[in-house]
Amino acid sequence: MKRDYRARADWHFAKADKAITADCDAMLAQHAAAGLLQSGATLKKSVKIWANRSEEAVTGVLAEMGSVIEKRDKEWSQAIGSVKQAIEAHRLKAEDQLGRYFRMAAPPGDMDGGAMKAVRGLLDAAAQGLLGQVDSFGDGWTAPRPKKWNERHPVAFAVIMAIIGAALALAGRAAF
Repeated sequence: MKRDYRARADWHFAKADKAITADCDAMLAQHAAAGLLQSGATLKKSVKIWANRSEEAVTGVLAEMGSVIEKRDKEWSQAIGSVKQAIEAHRLKAEDQLGRYFRMAAPPGDMDGGAMKAVRGLLDAAAQGLLGQVDSFGDGWTAPRPKKWNERHPVAFAVIMAIIGAALALAGRAAF
């Protein structure tokens, strides 16, 4: 049965998007009360929220993958590729998603200025970190170990062991 890992990744990112919006709304209220609007603090905090929630989404989809895929073959490679595509799509949506917070935080008339260039750099760095997390998982450094052959095929293992046992019993009888 073919599984759609891109759809699962998109689901995790949609869930993260809701959490990002809620967290950014709360942050915006805090920063407004503290007089921190139109400062770099609001911009940086928005990016940090995006990065943290996105990392949670990636961790969730990778955990699902690791529990479902039993061996690292073509399905594994395709699943890793699907998650990377989902991360890239999520990054492309980030500026639109965070745009409202950026407009409130950026100095007037600086939506294309130095502050926004720095924010784009931070978003790109966060996305590269997510891709690195997926690469490490895909290479097996953080992925769960695949099941042993006898655990994946318990019936075949039992039959083979029964045949070996019978052969040893017959050989033992013939020797005495």
